[in-house]
Amino acid sequence: MRDADPKARRSCDLCGLTVGEDRWLMATRERLFHFCCPGCRQAYVISRAIRDPEFPSTPPPLGEPHDA
Repeated sequence: MRDADPKARRSCDLCGLTVGEDRWLMATRERLFHFCCPGCRQAYVISRAIRDPEFPSTPPPLGEPHDA
């Protein structure tokens, strides 16, 4: 999945750290989430699955970090 503006500086949607060149993305019905690492992405998935039973508890495969 490509980011609309891969050069834009973004913050991790979980911890707030700056998302560097190795960005981890996850698309949901709501929007595109940006994470600084696979750990933040997984922590988001777990916490979201607890709050929202309709949310899949297993995200799509991580694969490689998104290349800018």
